Amino acid sequence: MGRKLVRSGGFLLILAIVAVVLVGAAFLIDEAMHRDRVGRNVSVAGFVVADGSATDIDRVLAAENATAASLPVVIRTDGLTIETDVATAGVSVDEAAVTAAALNARDSDGNIVDRFRSWWRSLRGSVDVPLTYEVNASQLKQFIDTHPAAVINHPQEPTFSGLNGGLEVTDAVAGRYLASADVVTALQAAVAAGPPPYSVDVAATPIPTVHTAADLQSALAAADELATRLTVSINDRTGIIGGESVRRWIDSDVVDGELVPVFAGDRVQESVQALFTDYAEPLSTPQF
Repeated sequence: MGRKLVRSGGFLLILAIVAVVLVGAAFLIDEAMHRDRVGRNVSVAGFVVADGSATDIDRVLAAENATAASLPVVIRTDGLTIETDVATAGVSVDEAAVTAAALNARDSDGNIVDRFRSWWRSLRGSVDVPLTYEVNASQLKQFIDTHPAAVINHPQEPTFSGLNGGLEVTDAVAGRYLASADVVTALQAAVAAGPPPYSVDVAATPIPTVHTAADLQSALAAADELATRLTVSINDRTGIIGGESVRRWIDSDVVDGELVPVFAGDRVQESVQALFTDYAEPLSTPQF
């Protein structure tokens, strides 16, 4: 009886050794056959690519890009909404990253034991590599920079005019535009979070005026100094023009880069002609 047990145990041991050798050989052969190819039971976005090459993965990704190309991309900022699509916005599948992930889905960079464990798991389970996307920053920037609505409103420079009596003031108002760099940052964050479609909110960037509120106050102070009573002489005639009338002559202008008050020549002419309306001869240049 003892001899039979020994024989039986030896036979089982031999079978176990043979099984280990066969499994090990299968592992080594399979690993060699799948070098530079996709491992067993691997899919990309639901499409089986097991035992495929990088070219096979490229075909799957090309189809996914074609499907995603027309999906919407909405860019919103204060007072502006730009609607476009994935292809125009420069978004596409990150082919390099997805291909690498698929090819390495069953690989292990560890020792032979780690690689064997990974191979053994591949016999029983499947791996689906998700799609990841990327943004072509240059293409997106060009799209935004050349978009006719990228400038939401232009800056309004400060002005003033005495045409209607007292000086009517228009305050400086900054403009706003959609900065392409901000759009790229926002869309990259959305793309990193998941697949299309995308909708992003971007703060508008201010466009400052050339002249500030302080410049306006300085020019208004200079205008007040101009709005004083004047004595006007033409030949032997003399007339008086009050400060309120002089104020009506004043407009703002930019001279040598500075906001300053100036006299509107047509209004000066009208006032002087009204003052000397009964003058018998053509008027010569008035002296103030």
